[in-house]
Amino acid sequence: MRPPPPPYDARDPEQLWALFKVFTVDPAQLEREMLALGDEAVALLTEKLAEDPHGWRAAKLLAAFEAPAADAAIPALIHHMNAHSDASTRAWCARALGLLQRFDAFEPLFSSAAQRESTVLAQGLKAGRPASYPLLQRAFDEDNRTLKGLLRSALQPGSASFDFSAAQVELVLTAMRSTHITLRRDAVCNSANVDKSAHKRLSPAVIAALADDDVHVRRLAVLTLGRVGKRVLASAIEPVRALGQHPDSDLRIAVEYVLRKAKLA
Repeated sequence: MRPPPPPYDARDPEQLWALFKVFTVDPAQLEREMLALGDEAVALLTEKLAEDPHGWRAAKLLAAFEAPAADAAIPALIHHMNAHSDASTRAWCARALGLLQRFDAFEPLFSSAAQRESTVLAQGLKAGRPASYPLLQRAFDEDNRTLKGLLRSALQPGSASFDFSAAQVELVLTAMRSTHITLRRDAVCNSANVDKSAHKRLSPAVIAALADDDVHVRRLAVLTLGRVGKRVLASAIEPVRALGQHPDSDLRIAVEYVLRKAKLA
């Protein structure tokens, strides 16, 4: 059980910032209190980005703000993404900019094949999905092997989940039709992470992915159908059952698991 925190004033962002370094205080509670302070917290966190080694925490907190509340921090986030001495701070600045959909900040990074710039760019594009899917398509189209390798690692299915709105369904559908396997895997894997009202628009593309050239896309499509619901799964029962005879053992296991869970085995 966590010991009681020391007394503090939740209206003072300086006190809240100092308490993030005290293990007896719940960081989730501090984050909620910091967010409640709005512009005052953004101003303080923008200054704290320069701190070493705690700048990453300031960037992480700024990532939790939404536009336009975080707009005042954008120039500092861009600066420290490119110039900070701490790799974690650079990465969190990129994630914050991705979450805020400030993709213009990433444009200069596309012209560099250096490890440092490519690492930052990969983190920002990963955080910005699905709005960043067009830029991810561009990244895989271009001849930057360093960036492609980092993105393949960053977008491993199961370790890169994101939620999206019904208004962003078309972005996910387009990624599911990408010529790049990594994007198809990522889009199929996350296609159930939307309000149920949008499942009807996504389900035909997930069912079509059962016939993808890539066996991992097929497996992810099976698992996604299991998450979407029994009715949709039942509508694709024949192709799903057929995949239960596939030579790939992971795919067969996924089919068996999904059908058994839905009581359709």
